[in-house]
Amino acid sequence: MALVMLDIDDYKRFNDTYGHVVGDMALAIMGQIIRSHVRAADTPARFGGEEFAALLPDTDLVSAALVAERIRASVEATPFPAGERGTARLTVSLGVALSDGSASNPDLFMI
Repeated sequence: MALVMLDIDDYKRFNDTYGHVVGDMALAIMGQIIRSHVRAADTPARFGGEEFAALLPDTDLVSAALVAERIRASVEATPFPAGERGTARLTVSLGVALSDGSASNPDLFMI
């Protein structure tokens, strides 16, 4: 089981600059981007605030890192609506972890 965690860089500034409605739209778009890069068997989730996670079962570290990089690149290339100001760019910081399979209860990995 691999885990990809991501955090939107400078989200508070984005939210304060463009407003909470625009910030909420950015969170929804982020969710769409993440879902577009994971498989049906994977579990993407909003972890809290501007943090997201995706559980990737039966995924090795290299494959999980590729998923993370695709998400990062997609976010970087996406023009996010910024209200009357047109569009703005966001970036994300990501991390990848891999379970060593030693846990006896798979529910321990659920978000």
